[in-house]
Amino acid sequence: METPKVNLEILMGTSFRDALESLVNERIAGGADPQELFEELSREANLVFGHYSLEYELGMVVKSGKPE
Repeated sequence: METPKVNLEILMGTSFRDALESLVNERIAGGADPQELFEELSREANLVFGHYSLEYELGMVVKSGKPE
């Protein structure tokens, strides 16, 4: 499935929640399965936030002087 074109100027002036909701609605309107879209977003969020959690934990270890 081809991802629809997004008007970035409109998205830049909105909150993250509103921008995400708009993108999700566009994908669903374009024929995306809502369950598959939810699973995709969930995987991506886990990757992003898992990465930042790891960076935070590693930073705390370095800051405390504990060996890695």
